[in-house]
Amino acid sequence: MRRNHYFVFVFVALLALLFVMAGCAAPAAPTAAPVPTEAPAPAAETAITEVTRAADGSYPGLWNLQPNGRIETAPFANKKGYTLGVLNVGKQFPVVAAMDKGMDEAAKDMNLKILYGDGQGDAQKQIAQFEDFLAQKPDGIVLVALDANAVIPQVEAAAKQGVPVLTCWNDLGGAPVANTPPSVALITFDEIENGRRIAREVLKLLPNGGKVAIIEGAAGFQASVDRSTGFKEVLAQNPKIEIVASQPGNWTRDAALAVAENVLQAHPDLNVIYAHDDSMALGAVDALRNAKLLDKVKVFGLGAQAQAVDAIKKGELFGTLDYAPREQMYGCMKAMVMSLEGVKLPSEMWFPAPPVTASNADQFQYDW
Repeated sequence: MRRNHYFVFVFVALLALLFVMAGCAAPAAPTAAPVPTEAPAPAAETAITEVTRAADGSYPGLWNLQPNGRIETAPFANKKGYTLGVLNVGKQFPVVAAMDKGMDEAAKDMNLKILYGDGQGDAQKQIAQFEDFLAQKPDGIVLVALDANAVIPQVEAAAKQGVPVLTCWNDLGGAPVANTPPSVALITFDEIENGRRIAREVLKLLPNGGKVAIIEGAAGFQASVDRSTGFKEVLAQNPKIEIVASQPGNWTRDAALAVAENVLQAHPDLNVIYAHDDSMALGAVDALRNAKLLDKVKVFGLGAQAQAVDAIKKGELFGTLDYAPREQMYGCMKAMVMSLEGVKLPSEMWFPAPPVTASNADQFQYDW
Protein backbone atom coordinates (compact mmCIF):
# COMPACT_ATOMS: atom_id res chain seq x y z
CA MET A 1 0.00 0.00 0.00
CA ARG A 2 2.79 2.40 0.95
CA ARG A 3 4.63 1.42 -2.24
CA ASN A 4 1.62 2.50 -4.29
CA HIS A 5 1.51 5.88 -2.54
CA TYR A 6 5.23 6.27 -3.21
CA PHE A 7 4.82 5.75 -6.95
CA VAL A 8 1.92 8.19 -7.10
CA PHE A 9 4.03 10.77 -5.27
CA VAL A 10 6.95 10.35 -7.69
CA PHE A 11 4.66 10.65 -10.75
CA VAL A 12 3.06 13.87 -9.50
CA ALA A 13 6.47 15.33 -8.72
CA LEU A 14 7.73 14.63 -12.20
CA LEU A 15 4.68 16.32 -13.75
CA ALA A 16 5.23 19.38 -11.58
CA LEU A 17 8.87 19.56 -12.63
CA LEU A 18 7.89 19.41 -16.31
CA PHE A 19 5.42 22.29 -15.91
CA VAL A 20 8.07 24.40 -14.16
CA MET A 21 10.57 23.77 -16.96
CA ALA A 22 8.03 24.64 -19.57
CA GLY A 23 7.31 27.92 -17.83
CA CYS A 24 10.97 28.82 -17.80
CA ALA A 25 11.51 28.07 -21.47
CA ALA A 26 11.73 30.92 -23.98
CA PRO A 27 8.36 32.05 -25.18
CA ALA A 28 7.30 30.67 -28.52
CA ALA A 29 7.74 32.96 -31.51
CA PRO A 30 4.49 34.64 -32.47
CA THR A 31 2.73 33.28 -35.49
CA ALA A 32 3.59 35.41 -38.50
CA ALA A 33 0.70 37.38 -39.90
CA PRO A 34 -0.27 36.27 -43.39
CA VAL A 35 1.45 38.26 -46.12
CA PRO A 36 -1.20 40.28 -47.96
CA THR A 37 -1.63 39.23 -51.55
CA GLU A 38 -2.89 41.29 -54.50
CA ALA A 39 -6.57 40.97 -55.28
CA PRO A 40 -7.12 38.53 -58.11
CA ALA A 41 -7.26 40.23 -61.47
CA PRO A 42 -10.76 40.42 -62.90
CA ALA A 43 -11.55 37.75 -65.39
CA ALA A 44 -11.11 38.77 -68.97
CA GLU A 45 -14.31 39.99 -70.56
CA THR A 46 -16.17 37.11 -72.05
CA ALA A 47 -15.83 37.14 -75.80
CA ILE A 48 -18.94 38.12 -77.70
CA THR A 49 -20.62 35.00 -79.00
CA GLU A 50 -23.95 36.42 -80.13
CA VAL A 51 -25.47 39.77 -81.06
CA THR A 52 -29.10 40.48 -80.25
CA ARG A 53 -31.28 43.54 -80.59
CA ALA A 54 -31.79 45.68 -77.50
CA ALA A 55 -35.01 47.44 -76.56
CA ASP A 56 -33.71 50.78 -77.89
CA GLY A 57 -33.03 49.28 -81.31
CA SER A 58 -29.27 49.01 -80.86
CA TYR A 59 -27.21 45.84 -81.21
CA PRO A 60 -24.74 45.84 -78.29
CA GLY A 61 -21.36 44.52 -79.35
CA LEU A 62 -22.03 45.61 -82.93
CA TRP A 63 -23.25 49.15 -82.39
CA ASN A 64 -24.93 51.33 -79.79
CA LEU A 65 -27.16 54.36 -80.26
CA GLN A 66 -26.05 57.90 -79.48
CA PRO A 67 -28.50 60.42 -77.98
CA ASN A 68 -29.11 61.89 -81.46
CA GLY A 69 -30.15 58.46 -82.76
CA ARG A 70 -26.98 57.76 -84.75
CA ILE A 71 -25.04 54.54 -84.28
CA GLU A 72 -21.73 54.38 -82.46
CA THR A 73 -19.36 51.50 -83.06
CA ALA A 74 -15.74 50.43 -82.61
CA PRO A 75 -13.34 47.95 -84.24
CA PHE A 76 -13.71 44.23 -83.56
CA ALA A 77 -10.46 42.42 -82.80
CA ASN A 78 -9.89 39.50 -85.12
CA LYS A 79 -7.32 36.74 -85.40
CA LYS A 80 -6.75 37.13 -89.11
CA GLY A 81 -6.49 39.96 -91.58
CA TYR A 82 -9.47 38.90 -93.67
CA THR A 83 -9.91 39.56 -97.37
CA LEU A 84 -13.39 40.89 -98.06
CA GLY A 85 -15.05 41.61 -101.37
CA VAL A 86 -17.18 44.76 -101.29
CA LEU A 87 -19.69 45.25 -104.09
CA ASN A 88 -21.28 48.69 -104.16
CA VAL A 89 -23.77 50.30 -106.50
CA GLY A 90 -21.63 53.01 -108.10
CA LYS A 91 -19.38 55.91 -107.20
CA GLN A 92 -21.57 58.28 -109.21
CA PHE A 93 -24.10 58.16 -106.37
CA PRO A 94 -23.17 60.64 -103.58
CA VAL A 95 -24.07 58.19 -100.83
CA VAL A 96 -21.41 55.73 -102.04
CA ALA A 97 -18.57 58.15 -101.38
CA ALA A 98 -19.65 58.30 -97.74
CA MET A 99 -20.08 54.53 -97.58
CA ASP A 100 -16.57 54.09 -98.97
CA LYS A 101 -15.20 56.23 -96.14
CA GLY A 102 -16.73 53.82 -93.65
CA MET A 103 -15.33 50.86 -95.58
CA ASP A 104 -11.83 52.35 -95.64
CA GLU A 105 -11.92 53.16 -91.93
CA ALA A 106 -13.07 49.62 -91.12
CA ALA A 107 -10.31 48.15 -93.30
CA LYS A 108 -7.68 50.20 -91.48
CA ASP A 109 -9.05 49.53 -88.00
CA MET A 110 -9.53 45.78 -88.49
CA ASN A 111 -6.59 44.97 -90.78
CA LEU A 112 -8.75 44.00 -93.76
CA LYS A 113 -7.80 43.60 -97.40
CA ILE A 114 -10.53 44.88 -99.71
CA LEU A 115 -11.52 43.72 -103.19
CA TYR A 116 -13.70 46.58 -104.41
CA GLY A 117 -16.38 46.44 -107.06
CA ASP A 118 -17.84 49.68 -108.42
CA GLY A 119 -21.14 48.66 -110.01
CA GLN A 120 -21.38 51.99 -111.88
CA GLY A 121 -25.16 51.71 -111.71
CA ASP A 122 -25.14 48.62 -113.93
CA ALA A 123 -26.60 45.42 -112.46
CA GLN A 124 -24.91 43.21 -115.06
CA LYS A 125 -21.54 44.78 -114.32
CA GLN A 126 -22.07 44.08 -110.63
CA ILE A 127 -22.92 40.45 -111.39
CA ALA A 128 -19.69 40.09 -113.38
CA GLN A 129 -17.73 41.62 -110.51
CA PHE A 130 -19.40 39.22 -108.06
CA GLU A 131 -18.37 36.24 -110.19
CA ASP A 132 -14.82 37.57 -110.45
CA PHE A 133 -14.67 37.89 -106.65
CA LEU A 134 -15.80 34.30 -106.21
CA ALA A 135 -12.93 33.17 -108.43
CA GLN A 136 -10.54 34.98 -106.07
CA LYS A 137 -12.03 33.17 -103.04
CA PRO A 138 -12.29 35.99 -100.50
CA ASP A 139 -13.16 35.24 -96.88
CA GLY A 140 -16.51 36.98 -97.32
CA ILE A 141 -18.46 39.43 -99.46
CA VAL A 142 -20.34 42.57 -98.40
CA LEU A 143 -23.00 43.26 -101.01
CA VAL A 144 -24.91 46.46 -101.71
CA ALA A 145 -27.11 45.12 -104.49
CA LEU A 146 -28.04 47.14 -107.53
CA ASP A 147 -30.89 44.83 -108.49
CA ALA A 148 -32.89 43.11 -105.79
CA ASN A 149 -33.35 39.93 -107.79
CA ALA A 150 -30.72 39.77 -110.53
CA VAL A 151 -27.84 39.01 -108.16
CA ILE A 152 -29.55 36.19 -106.26
CA PRO A 153 -27.95 33.39 -108.35
CA GLN A 154 -24.51 34.73 -107.44
CA VAL A 155 -25.43 34.81 -103.74
CA GLU A 156 -26.52 31.20 -104.06
CA ALA A 157 -23.27 30.32 -105.83
CA ALA A 158 -21.31 31.94 -103.02
CA ALA A 159 -23.21 29.85 -100.51
CA LYS A 160 -22.27 26.66 -102.36
CA GLN A 161 -18.61 27.72 -102.35
CA GLY A 162 -18.69 28.48 -98.64
CA VAL A 163 -18.17 32.21 -99.12
CA PRO A 164 -20.48 34.05 -96.70
CA VAL A 165 -22.36 37.06 -98.04
CA LEU A 166 -23.65 39.93 -95.95
CA THR A 167 -26.21 42.06 -97.74
CA CYS A 168 -26.02 45.68 -96.70
CA TRP A 169 -28.45 48.53 -97.29
CA ASN A 170 -30.48 46.99 -100.11
CA ASP A 171 -32.69 43.97 -99.53
CA LEU A 172 -32.68 41.13 -102.04
CA GLY A 173 -36.37 41.48 -102.76
CA GLY A 174 -37.39 39.34 -99.83
CA ALA A 175 -35.48 36.31 -101.09
CA PRO A 176 -34.64 34.03 -98.17
CA VAL A 177 -31.22 33.06 -99.49
CA ALA A 178 -29.61 36.14 -97.96
CA ASN A 179 -30.81 35.18 -94.50
CA THR A 180 -29.75 31.53 -94.35
CA PRO A 181 -26.29 30.05 -93.69
CA PRO A 182 -23.64 30.28 -94.94
CA SER A 183 -24.78 33.78 -95.83
CA VAL A 184 -24.46 36.04 -92.84
CA ALA A 185 -27.30 38.52 -92.54
CA LEU A 186 -29.19 41.44 -94.02
CA ILE A 187 -28.41 44.83 -92.50
CA THR A 188 -30.65 47.52 -93.86
CA PHE A 189 -33.23 50.16 -93.12
CA ASP A 190 -36.91 49.52 -92.69
CA GLU A 191 -37.57 51.43 -95.88
CA ILE A 192 -41.31 50.82 -95.80
CA GLU A 193 -41.48 52.32 -92.32
CA ASN A 194 -39.29 55.25 -93.38
CA GLY A 195 -41.75 55.96 -96.19
CA ARG A 196 -44.56 55.85 -93.65
CA ARG A 197 -42.73 58.31 -91.40
CA ILE A 198 -42.46 60.86 -94.19
CA ALA A 199 -46.13 60.34 -95.05
CA ARG A 200 -47.20 61.01 -91.47
CA GLU A 201 -45.51 64.41 -91.68
CA VAL A 202 -47.33 65.10 -94.95
CA LEU A 203 -50.66 64.24 -93.30
CA LYS A 204 -49.93 66.90 -90.68
CA LEU A 205 -49.09 69.46 -93.36
CA LEU A 206 -52.17 68.72 -95.47
CA PRO A 207 -55.08 67.97 -93.12
CA ASN A 208 -57.53 69.34 -95.70
CA GLY A 209 -55.96 67.53 -98.63
CA GLY A 210 -53.63 68.60 -101.40
CA LYS A 211 -51.38 67.45 -104.23
CA VAL A 212 -48.21 65.43 -103.79
CA ALA A 213 -45.50 64.30 -106.20
CA ILE A 214 -42.99 61.50 -105.68
CA ILE A 215 -39.51 61.51 -107.22
CA GLU A 216 -38.43 57.88 -107.15
CA GLY A 217 -34.95 56.40 -107.17
CA ALA A 218 -34.08 54.04 -110.01
CA ALA A 219 -35.73 50.93 -111.40
CA GLY A 220 -34.67 47.69 -109.73
CA PHE A 221 -33.79 49.22 -106.37
CA GLN A 222 -35.86 47.52 -103.69
CA ALA A 223 -35.29 50.51 -101.44
CA SER A 224 -37.05 52.75 -103.96
CA VAL A 225 -40.02 50.38 -104.18
CA ASP A 226 -40.30 50.16 -100.38
CA ARG A 227 -40.01 53.91 -99.80
CA SER A 228 -42.99 54.46 -102.09
CA THR A 229 -44.98 51.55 -100.67
CA GLY A 230 -44.90 52.81 -97.09
CA PHE A 231 -45.52 56.40 -98.16
CA LYS A 232 -48.59 55.57 -100.24
CA GLU A 233 -49.97 53.26 -97.56
CA VAL A 234 -50.13 55.99 -94.93
CA LEU A 235 -51.09 58.79 -97.32
CA ALA A 236 -54.21 56.81 -98.25
CA GLN A 237 -55.57 57.63 -94.80
CA ASN A 238 -56.61 61.00 -96.20
CA PRO A 239 -58.51 60.50 -99.47
CA LYS A 240 -58.31 64.23 -100.13
CA ILE A 241 -54.56 63.95 -100.74
CA GLU A 242 -53.78 63.13 -104.36
CA ILE A 243 -50.51 61.76 -105.70
CA VAL A 244 -50.37 63.54 -109.03
CA ALA A 245 -47.01 62.15 -110.23
CA SER A 246 -44.48 59.46 -109.37
CA GLN A 247 -41.46 59.49 -111.66
CA PRO A 248 -37.84 58.27 -111.40
CA GLY A 249 -35.07 60.75 -110.73
CA ASN A 250 -32.39 58.03 -110.88
CA TRP A 251 -30.82 59.18 -107.59
CA THR A 252 -29.28 62.30 -109.18
CA ARG A 253 -29.88 65.99 -108.63
CA ASP A 254 -29.99 66.94 -112.31
CA ALA A 255 -32.52 64.24 -113.23
CA ALA A 256 -34.70 65.19 -110.29
CA LEU A 257 -34.53 68.85 -111.30
CA ALA A 258 -35.94 67.95 -114.71
CA VAL A 259 -38.66 65.77 -113.18
CA ALA A 260 -39.68 68.50 -110.75
CA GLU A 261 -39.82 71.13 -113.50
CA ASN A 262 -42.14 68.93 -115.57
CA VAL A 263 -44.38 68.19 -112.60
CA LEU A 264 -44.62 71.86 -111.65
CA GLN A 265 -45.61 72.80 -115.19
CA ALA A 266 -48.39 70.23 -115.11
CA HIS A 267 -49.40 70.97 -111.50
CA PRO A 268 -48.55 74.54 -110.51
CA ASP A 269 -50.74 74.09 -107.42
CA LEU A 270 -48.54 71.28 -106.06
CA ASN A 271 -48.16 71.18 -102.26
CA VAL A 272 -45.50 68.57 -101.45
CA ILE A 273 -42.61 66.77 -103.16
CA TYR A 274 -41.28 63.58 -101.61
CA ALA A 275 -37.91 62.54 -103.03
CA HIS A 276 -36.39 59.14 -102.32
CA ASP A 277 -33.05 60.68 -101.38
CA ASP A 278 -31.51 64.05 -100.61
CA SER A 279 -29.74 64.49 -103.94
CA MET A 280 -33.10 64.36 -105.69
CA ALA A 281 -34.72 66.49 -102.99
CA LEU A 282 -32.11 69.16 -103.67
CA GLY A 283 -32.88 68.92 -107.38
CA ALA A 284 -36.53 69.59 -106.52
CA VAL A 285 -35.45 72.57 -104.40
CA ASP A 286 -33.52 73.90 -107.40
CA ALA A 287 -36.64 73.66 -109.55
CA LEU A 288 -38.76 75.41 -106.92
CA ARG A 289 -36.19 78.16 -106.55
CA ASN A 290 -36.15 78.72 -110.30
CA ALA A 291 -39.95 78.85 -110.35
CA LYS A 292 -40.05 81.09 -107.26
CA LEU A 293 -42.20 78.53 -105.43
CA LEU A 294 -39.96 77.67 -102.48
CA ASP A 295 -42.47 79.17 -100.06
CA LYS A 296 -45.37 77.25 -101.62
CA VAL A 297 -44.14 73.64 -101.84
CA LYS A 298 -42.67 71.55 -99.03
CA VAL A 299 -39.91 69.08 -99.94
CA PHE A 300 -38.86 65.93 -98.09
CA GLY A 301 -35.74 63.88 -98.72
CA LEU A 302 -33.92 60.92 -97.22
CA GLY A 303 -30.28 60.61 -96.21
CA ALA A 304 -29.26 63.84 -94.40
CA GLN A 305 -26.49 65.00 -96.73
CA ALA A 306 -24.64 68.08 -95.57
CA GLN A 307 -26.18 70.20 -98.36
CA ALA A 308 -29.63 68.92 -97.44
CA VAL A 309 -29.16 69.83 -93.78
CA ASP A 310 -27.99 73.30 -94.83
CA ALA A 311 -31.13 73.61 -96.96
CA ILE A 312 -33.23 72.67 -93.92
CA LYS A 313 -31.53 75.38 -91.89
CA LYS A 314 -32.33 77.88 -94.67
CA GLY A 315 -35.96 76.80 -94.79
CA GLU A 316 -35.69 75.43 -98.33
CA LEU A 317 -36.07 71.76 -97.44
CA PHE A 318 -38.67 70.70 -94.88
CA GLY A 319 -37.04 67.55 -93.55
CA THR A 320 -35.10 64.35 -94.11
CA LEU A 321 -34.08 61.15 -92.32
CA ASP A 322 -30.50 60.60 -91.22
CA TYR A 323 -29.01 57.53 -92.94
CA ALA A 324 -25.40 58.12 -91.75
CA PRO A 325 -23.87 56.01 -94.56
CA ARG A 326 -20.29 56.15 -93.30
CA GLU A 327 -21.22 54.70 -89.93
CA GLN A 328 -23.61 52.20 -91.47
CA MET A 329 -20.98 50.79 -93.84
CA TYR A 330 -18.51 50.52 -91.01
CA GLY A 331 -21.15 48.53 -89.14
CA CYS A 332 -21.64 46.18 -92.11
CA MET A 333 -17.91 45.53 -92.38
CA LYS A 334 -17.66 44.90 -88.64
CA ALA A 335 -20.62 42.52 -88.76
CA MET A 336 -18.92 40.45 -91.44
CA VAL A 337 -15.71 40.25 -89.40
CA MET A 338 -17.68 39.25 -86.30
CA SER A 339 -19.41 36.50 -88.24
CA LEU A 340 -16.10 35.20 -89.57
CA GLU A 341 -14.88 35.15 -85.97
CA GLY A 342 -17.80 32.91 -85.01
CA VAL A 343 -20.20 35.48 -83.56
CA LYS A 344 -23.85 34.63 -84.19
CA LEU A 345 -25.79 37.50 -85.76
CA PRO A 346 -29.53 38.06 -86.19
CA SER A 347 -30.65 37.22 -89.71
CA GLU A 348 -31.95 40.79 -90.11
CA MET A 349 -30.72 43.96 -88.47
CA TRP A 350 -32.13 47.45 -88.88
CA PHE A 351 -30.25 50.71 -89.11
CA PRO A 352 -31.83 53.67 -87.31
CA ALA A 353 -32.93 56.69 -89.36
CA PRO A 354 -33.61 59.60 -86.99
CA PRO A 355 -35.49 62.58 -88.43
CA VAL A 356 -33.75 65.86 -89.18
CA THR A 357 -35.86 69.01 -89.31
CA ALA A 358 -35.42 72.69 -88.51
CA SER A 359 -35.85 71.81 -84.82
CA ASN A 360 -32.66 69.72 -84.59
CA ALA A 361 -30.58 70.37 -87.71
CA ASP A 362 -27.99 72.33 -85.72
CA GLN A 363 -27.24 69.25 -83.59
CA PHE A 364 -25.92 67.12 -86.44
CA GLN A 365 -22.55 66.97 -88.17
CA TYR A 366 -22.35 65.38 -91.57
CA ASP A 367 -19.57 64.14 -93.75
CA TRP A 368 -21.25 63.65 -97.13
